[in-house]
Amino acid sequence: MQPEFPVVPAASPGPEAVPLPAGSLLLEVTALLARSPEELCEIEPGMGREEIHAILAKLFRRHNRAASSLDEQLRAEAEIMLQAIVDIRHRYLDAKP
Repeated sequence: MQPEFPVVPAASPGPEAVPLPAGSLLLEVTALLARSPEELCEIEPGMGREEIHAILAKLFRRHNRAASSLDEQLRAEAEIMLQAIVDIRHRYLDAKP
């Protein structure tokens, strides 16, 4: 006896895109995710290790506090920024000179 496979209906067109209301959490998070870690942390080409370290330390203090906020939007932004800080740190500071 052969196993029965479920019948999959033909693909139907998905739902139409619904514009997000201005100021929505998803819109804000999407806008942040569209930017590179360098853009988020304002790291520019030619910056020295000490300058990058100082910028990342300041950003970490700010966003680490915000990560425990009761405000959902502030927490979401903080999580994105903390990940960007980690990415920049790995790229520019943890690499051997």
